[in-house]
Parts: sequence; C-alpha cells; structure tokens
Amino acid sequence: MRLGIATALAITLAVASTAHADGNIVLSGGPELGVLDTPGTQLPNVQTGLFLHLAITPGIPRYTTRPRGYRWRTGLSGELLVRGGQVDNSREDRYRSAALGLRYDISFSQRRMGLLQVSGRGGFYFAARAGVIKSDSLAQPRYADVGPIVPDSSGTPRKGPAAMAAPTDQRIGSFIVGTYVMLGDSLRLGTEIGAFAIGYSKDVDPRSGMVMRVSLGTSL
Repeated sequence: MRLGIATALAITLAVASTAHADGNIVLSGGPELGVLDTPGTQLPNVQTGLFLHLAITPGIPRYTTRPRGYRWRTGLSGELLVRGGQVDNSREDRYRSAALGLRYDISFSQRRMGLLQVSGRGGFYFAARAGVIKSDSLAQPRYADVGPIVPDSSGTPRKGPAAMAAPTDQRIGSFIVGTYVMLGDSLRLGTEIGAFAIGYSKDVDPRSGMVMRVSLGTSL
C-alpha cells in the first residue's frame, strides 16, 4: 500500500515537473466545509476541517507591456492534498484523508481591463483527485448472505442478510473547480468547490457529497 502511494506521488510530481520546468511550487491551506449524503436520513452529514495543499503549477504571466491587455498560460499540474476535521461537530468523530491529483491550470494577467479598468493576476483550474479517507462515521454496514435461516413469504427456509462492519479506510475520488488571485508577487487567495464520492466495494454504491474550500497560499 505504501509502495503504491509513493509510486503514484513520484509519477504525479514527475509529470508536473517536466511540464513546468519554470513553474511554481505552491503551499496553501485553509478551512473546508463538506456535506455527505446519509442513507435513510433527510439531512446530510456536515464535515468541517482544515487542509494543507502542495502543488506544482505553471508560472503566472507578468503584466503586458502594453497599456491594456491579457496574457495567458496553461499547463498540467500535480498536487498533494492532506486534510482532517470532524463530522457533525462531534469532538470524538473525526476524519483524515490524503489524496493525489492532476489538474489543468489556466493562469492570466490583465492590465486595465473591463468597465472599472482593473489590473490583476491569477488563475483557475480543473482538478481530479483520488486518495484514501478514514472515519468511523463514513463506514456504512455491508450485508452478506450469511445470516440466520428464516422462512420467506412462501415458507421456504432461506438465509437472511447479516450486517458486516465496513472498513474505516475507504477510497475517495473528487472533481474540483478552483480559482485564485495574486496578492503581490507570491501570496495567493483562492477558493474551490467540487463533488466527491466515497466507496470501499464494487458491490456497494458509493456515497457522494460536495465540498468547498478557502485557501491562502504562497510560492516556495
């Protein structure tokens, strides 16, 4: 398991580094808020937590030398996301997760554009991430045909379903859309929103949810 994670991390960072020999290494972090559907209940689970994000991204273009205009740059980026928090404001029920991702960055600079003649630098991105998450509350019981023998509607004895504990270590995948603006030459203020799914077996439908994050980061 550890060897597979290390290999995936090496491949992700290698792809990003070859795509952006002059790119930026960005470290960011901040709060997150998520909701996860809960079978059999009307209200979803609410997750609150913090995250730390390491990414290799394309460099942000400098301002154009012309009085007005845009400059653009795009590229494929690699990232590592580590997060943790609590579910339903319970101090005992916590989650932690780690995921690797690839994202497509579109960065820009603009000088004196729009009705308000705004100048600024920033970017936005689309990311796909996959990893593992651990939390007792996220593990829903599975059912196997190993329960006690009970008669069905016709009176024929059959084995009934028996509940089995689901593992607390589960797979998680997400698709994210994010954006950020530059505060000076190195600081970034950003936000992202996306959908995710959690599952542990091909025989059981994954649980899905939404997540939103706000981040403050800097180029290393």
